[in-house]
Amino acid sequence: MDRAIRITFVAGFMLILVTITMIVLEMGGDTAITLMISIGCGLLFFAIFRWRLLRTGEIFRDERTQKIHNSAMAFSWWIAYLMLAVVTVLSIANVIDIPLESFTTIMFFIMIGSYWLFKRYLSARGEVA
Repeated sequence: MDRAIRITFVAGFMLILVTITMIVLEMGGDTAITLMISIGCGLLFFAIFRWRLLRTGEIFRDERTQKIHNSAMAFSWWIAYLMLAVVTVLSIANVIDIPLESFTTIMFFIMIGSYWLFKRYLSARGEVA
């Protein structure tokens, strides 16, 4: 296990322990506890995922994989920008009335979904511009 994985794993584990201590001692609000436990679980997930990839010998980055990642991320961000522009124009024109919480959640899933779709598409296509 390399140093970055160990640090991520320990940070996630410690954050979860601090959160459990806060729950037991009835410190902090619900929002802070939810946020801390979510970040701790995310850190643990990524540390375990990366450690698992290192164990199986999976290649993290070669030139092609890096180009596919960069292109998919760029396409995903452009879709997010376009969606933001469309929703802003529709909101100014009083066509839709969407709360910020709903819009943020929708944007989050659209960015993840479009990144995944573009990554699959570019990987299947074989060459990256």
